[in-house]
Amino acid sequence: MAWRSLFEGPWRRAGLIACLVVLGLILGLRSFLMTPMAHSIVESRVEALSVRGQMFAFDRVHGDLLSGIRADQISVSDGEGAWLTADDARVSWRLLPLLFGRLDLKEIRAEGLSVVRRPDLAPASTPSRGAPFDEYRVGNLSIANLSLAEGVAGPAQTYQLAGHLEAAGWTGLLHLDLIPTGARGDEIQADISWGGDALLEGEIDLTGAPDGVIAQLLGVPEGEAFTATLNASGGVLGGEMRAQAQIGTDTVLDVEAGADRRTYQASGRIDLSRFERLAAIAQRFGDDIEFEASVDPDQRLTAQILAPTGAIEITGDWVSGEAERSLENFVLNATRLDTPRLSGVSALDVSEFSASGRLSQADAKFAFDGRLETPSLSYGSYQFGAVSSEGLIDFVSSTLSVDSKLNFTPEDGFPASAQTALGRSVIGAVTGNYSISRSLLSIEGASLRGEKLSVAGMGTLRPAGPVSLTGSFGLQKLSIMETVSGNFGLSGDNFSNLEFTLDGRAQPITTAPQLVQDLAPALTYKISAARRDDGIAIDQVELRSNAVSAIASGAIKPDQIALTGRAEARLDGQIEGIDGPLRSQFSVSGTPAEPAIGLRLDGAYQGDPVLAELPGQVQDRRFLLSAFDGEWRQLMASGRGAIEFSSLQDSSLNLEINGRVPNLSDLKAEISYEGRELASQISVSGFESGDIRVETADLELAGTWPEFAGTATYQAKLPVFGAPQPVTGAHPLELNAEERSVILEGDATIGGQAITIKSPLTISADPVLQMEGVLAGFGGEIDLNLDNSGARPSRLTLKSIILADLGAVIQRPGLIGTLDGAANVQLSEQGPVGSASLQIDDLSRAGLDIARANLFAEIELIDGRLSAEANVIPSEGDVSLEASLGTDLIDTGSLFSIRQAPDAMTPVRLTGTGDIAPLWALAGLDLRLGGQFALDLSNGDGRTFRFSGPASLADGIFEDGITGIYLEELEAKLQLNSEAIIVEQASARGARGGSITASGTYNFNGDSDLEANLTRLRALRREDVSTTLSGQASIERRDRRTHVEGDIRIDEMRVDLSKLPRAGYTTLDVQFENGSEDDEDQAPTREAISLDLDVRADRRVFVDGPSFESEWGVDARVRGSPGDPVLTGSASLVRGEANLIGQRFDLSEGRIRFAGRPASSELNLQADRTSDGVTTMVILNGNVTDPEITLTSDPSLPEDEVLARVLFGRSPSNLSPLQAAQLAGAAAQLAGGDAFSLTGELQDATGLDRLDVGFKDAGQATRSTGKYLADDVYLEIESGATGAPAVALEWTPLRNVEIDAEVDPELGPKVAIQWKRDFDRLPGEPRND
Repeated sequence: MAWRSLFEGPWRRAGLIACLVVLGLILGLRSFLMTPMAHSIVESRVEALSVRGQMFAFDRVHGDLLSGIRADQISVSDGEGAWLTADDARVSWRLLPLLFGRLDLKEIRAEGLSVVRRPDLAPASTPSRGAPFDEYRVGNLSIANLSLAEGVAGPAQTYQLAGHLEAAGWTGLLHLDLIPTGARGDEIQADISWGGDALLEGEIDLTGAPDGVIAQLLGVPEGEAFTATLNASGGVLGGEMRAQAQIGTDTVLDVEAGADRRTYQASGRIDLSRFERLAAIAQRFGDDIEFEASVDPDQRLTAQILAPTGAIEITGDWVSGEAERSLENFVLNATRLDTPRLSGVSALDVSEFSASGRLSQADAKFAFDGRLETPSLSYGSYQFGAVSSEGLIDFVSSTLSVDSKLNFTPEDGFPASAQTALGRSVIGAVTGNYSISRSLLSIEGASLRGEKLSVAGMGTLRPAGPVSLTGSFGLQKLSIMETVSGNFGLSGDNFSNLEFTLDGRAQPITTAPQLVQDLAPALTYKISAARRDDGIAIDQVELRSNAVSAIASGAIKPDQIALTGRAEARLDGQIEGIDGPLRSQFSVSGTPAEPAIGLRLDGAYQGDPVLAELPGQVQDRRFLLSAFDGEWRQLMASGRGAIEFSSLQDSSLNLEINGRVPNLSDLKAEISYEGRELASQISVSGFESGDIRVETADLELAGTWPEFAGTATYQAKLPVFGAPQPVTGAHPLELNAEERSVILEGDATIGGQAITIKSPLTISADPVLQMEGVLAGFGGEIDLNLDNSGARPSRLTLKSIILADLGAVIQRPGLIGTLDGAANVQLSEQGPVGSASLQIDDLSRAGLDIARANLFAEIELIDGRLSAEANVIPSEGDVSLEASLGTDLIDTGSLFSIRQAPDAMTPVRLTGTGDIAPLWALAGLDLRLGGQFALDLSNGDGRTFRFSGPASLADGIFEDGITGIYLEELEAKLQLNSEAIIVEQASARGARGGSITASGTYNFNGDSDLEANLTRLRALRREDVSTTLSGQASIERRDRRTHVEGDIRIDEMRVDLSKLPRAGYTTLDVQFENGSEDDEDQAPTREAISLDLDVRADRRVFVDGPSFESEWGVDARVRGSPGDPVLTGSASLVRGEANLIGQRFDLSEGRIRFAGRPASSELNLQADRTSDGVTTMVILNGNVTDPEITLTSDPSLPEDEVLARVLFGRSPSNLSPLQAAQLAGAAAQLAGGDAFSLTGELQDATGLDRLDVGFKDAGQATRSTGKYLADDVYLEIESGATGAPAVALEWTPLRNVEIDAEVDPELGPKVAIQWKRDFDRLPGEPRND
């Protein structure tokens, strides 16, 4: 009741009004659509349409637009006018089905339909969008008079057409009758249905009259008829179908199909040779094509296609759904393919390929998702292996889309540089589509990556244009370049009108010649060119680096070439002697077939110009160098020649070089090669460059291609194993140009060691570097057989090499022993493989009395993994030292490219026990170390070479032969880790007493602290210097620098100046039994260490010499380094006496001020003597190496008066001639000269230690002669003009005891004993006696 009441009253009235309004609108719209105005609007709209260039015109439209229309005439026109006309055309439809996607045409009828010619159709502008309706129905199709004018499809023809069509999805039916009404024409009768329980049922009969419409469409030969029939009956549980076609009496199509209990089979053949319009297809696939196909109850599809150009097998699982049909587990195998014929590309050859994956169809979309592959593919000379592609390929609305990955292996035919760049495996990817209707290829992304090459790009192109492609590329390790990278671009209206750009950077490899790295550490390049209808225009080619630049431009046309350019290289600062830039200009002109080339170089070397010109021309595949001229100073070069590109051996060259240049005394070369005959002589003398000096070198080579023979001789000094060595040789040689090989014989010397080629040494580079031969030298043999390709094992054998001979060359002459070894290495897919062994027997150093050792090493290479073990076993004593390591190696396809893999770890372990002396001696250091050692060290997983583990030394000795330091009873316990050396305990005693202890931590990368304590340490074992030291020192490491600081007290120090060497350290005269006297060419080097030591001694620093004794105190600070100390502070005299100019002086004042290096110290020293009331003072002031000597007195006297009174106790006027001569010599000595001394010369001549002539107080002359009978016994005799002589004898049995005996003719005999005590000795110190 409530609902009923709702529609009563006002609501009811509103609803009635709304219904009336809608009904009125519908009636009004329908009435409008029947009016002439509506018809006119429809006519104008349709006539405004243009489909592929076709225009429509209507004449007098009648009827109801909601159910059907009628036109008196409809015409279709192109640019040439109307070509189709329909008279009295009627179309009626049902409107409601259109709303549900169904087209239901009740009738299509025309009284007449006339086609007067074929239309001119414009290309489709947009791809087809597929069927707009799901269902179609044409109730009645009727054309009373269908007229085809002559030329439309042969002669003029007329027909009647009637039919009926219903189609919905995969089901439908068709009834069609095409009956000719004239004398001739085609005839079609079809009554057939499909889908549902009846897969296909009915009949089709088709008769194509000679030269009729059907014959024209199919390309049937002129004058022959075409007939075809199709008969089908039955359903899904059982049925059959037969289709046949004939041209004349020849069967061109025969297909049979059947169904039985849901098993379907089909087979047939088609002959394409009779269809002229299918000639292109027949050319690709062949004339006769046969096929077989079946589907089993499980919907498993199996099919075969046989054609003259190949065979195809297909399998898959048929799955049919409402929205999609697919072949799951789809597999296609194609064999015996004639790809040049199939593809129309003669260079392409793929004999077989396969596809696997999923094939599907949904509406108008076809897709393949899977893998395509072929074992081999070739394109021209390029051969690829293992080519595969995996991804998605779909086809919808005439557009083919691809999203897949690509893999292949380059196998053969590639240039060496391309093969190197691509490597062994190449991967790629492409995403894009190709629109068939628009003929447009769109690449959304494409990439290709090889071992050293990567390319990526995107863009669009049409076969007829336009083109737009951009991308980037990269190359690694190409020739001498580490990387070459850049961007490229292609654009233009078509392929005949393209703009090309390329720009990027190049980086040389780190192992490139240093000149290349200096000139072009980073090279940039830019190329801009264009392809035109008349040729290629090169706008710019530019190369630049910090020192090199080059620019070129021009044009290349079919009949003309014109290129010019210039280059500049700034070599000053890179090559010694180069002044300014080296410039060149070049040009290419003439025709592309025979271009003329001009090149001019100019620059300056060592201030003088360098000029060279090379004009030439290409003719008949030859490059004719008409003349070559070059000059610099006195060096001239000239020549001519021709290069045969097709046959290099038929080239010719005549070249002469003569002259002298700096670093080269003489250069002369004459080379003549014509008619395959070679005659050449090259001579060089006086060449110097750095460590290289060639005294003479001569090469003579002659013969007929390809075999040449000659000799090579040389005498030079070359850097071998790091040091210049004299090298000489004379070698007969044979050169084979075709085999690219050289055979050497003869003898050579290196560092005085003879090397003989025992078996000819063959060096070949075809196709890779190979060496084979046997050398005799260093007392043994070297047998080598190397193949750089690694395809076969390479061998190196060392037999009985004497290290004493080898050591002279490798700067280790002290080594002795015998070396044997062998190595075999080969490359595999997994990496280098092989083994090596090394053995050194009786290894030691010459001149050292130590046990000899034997060294053994074994190396294994398995799949790129290197494992090595080595041990050293002395021939005497219980000593062992073992080492092991492992790491991973890689290669780039050649033996000499083997190297450690990036980020490879190298674990190492070192263990050993026993006497360290024989092992330490092998190091060849100037330090001597002995004692019992033990160690067990390793670097963990091998990420670094920082070792960890314990190490110890017991009952050891240490000696530094340079400084004279000698320690004994050496004990040390160390613990190593990856960050530091921890000195747990270390102690030793000095050679003459005292001790030193140390402990602490030495960090490799951080701060370190080591403490050392000295207790009355007497560690020097020298004759000239002895020390007793106490104090503390610390070794610290801050900011990766080692610093030694401390407070050292000198308890006692004695320096005997008479025993000091003239310069440097104390030296030991060691004679080697089997080697050189100098074990190394260079003096030992020590690690730089900074010092900061306070050195103090209140006294007891004794400095004695032949003519003086002194005692000093020291307060100094030592900085700098051990090798270059810097001193500040001073040394002060405590006491001393000196024998100057034959008299004893007391040292009264003395001070040495340190202000830098020791040689820069300043001296202030005064010596006094008092005699006869006169005090004589000798003063030394100035630098210690060259002090100024001053003689003065108190009271002040002239210098000669002072000397006379000191020497003879009298005035110069009272001296004898002999004494006057002595006075002059003493004055010269004090002045620092080398004056002649008469008494000195007489002493040397007579062998006396003293000779003196003087006068007594009474004026009587006296003569004194003295001689040391032993080190501690002295005898002196004094005689006068009359009387017996006086005799004196001095004997010093102890340091502080002296006994004097004297017999005087006037005073008689006398004996005296003197005893001296050193009151400066401290309590507890040893006595000096």
